[in-house]
Amino acid sequence: MTYLKLEFYKLKRRRVFLTTTIILLIQAVWVIAATDQYLSRGRMLDFPWESLLMTFTSMQVIFFPIAAAVLSSRICDIEHRGNTLKWLETTSETRSRLYLAKFTASNLLLFISSLITFGSLIVYGFFLKDFSASFPVTAFLTALVGTALVNAALLALFQAIALYFKNQLIVMVAGIVSGFLGIMGSLLPSALRRLVLSCYYLDLSPAVMAYPSGEILLTAVPVWPFAVALFLGIILYFAGRYYTCKKEF
Repeated sequence: MTYLKLEFYKLKRRRVFLTTTIILLIQAVWVIAATDQYLSRGRMLDFPWESLLMTFTSMQVIFFPIAAAVLSSRICDIEHRGNTLKWLETTSETRSRLYLAKFTASNLLLFISSLITFGSLIVYGFFLKDFSASFPVTAFLTALVGTALVNAALLALFQAIALYFKNQLIVMVAGIVSGFLGIMGSLLPSALRRLVLSCYYLDLSPAVMAYPSGEILLTAVPVWPFAVALFLGIILYFAGRYYTCKKEF
């Protein structure tokens, strides 16, 4: 708990949370504009919430990896500048505790930013457009849980990169590449696609389009995408912690 408090104290004036939230709100504005355009043309009128959710999860593959990369970079860059990881070698404290504190802080900040983003979509549907259709609570909660799970896996990857390399540009490139792979995920072989974390934003979304009717349906998400995303996240976390603890700074 002490380490976690110190993490938030170190971030006090770095505006990390503000930066992450702005990135995700840009996505929300884009989603709202796209949905509004669909509705103004008379399309998706029978399933406005489903359309909003599907558009949102489709764009998550671009914005959320970048937001996670920015967050990890900003949080970990402090340690490189202050040479904190080398100082820890002269104390009884371990790098693993610092690693866990940073991972926890990153997840909390990104989860709150995600809540704000989801909240903006709900405000749009309820108060700005006044959707007549009933609000799919279960679908939005499923999407939120899936988002948090994929976020955690991505943060495990980006934090490992950000702490291992002093050049934080590498983390940003990793975030952009993750977003690109998420966009191209449908073109990748199935086995390879399962290894691309950003693809799980779509896999864990309950909103899918039915072809050839073009209707957007809310379906139950299978358990296996949650299990695979969780497994990959755990592997990345412990691998990143191991190499960070073993690396000489």
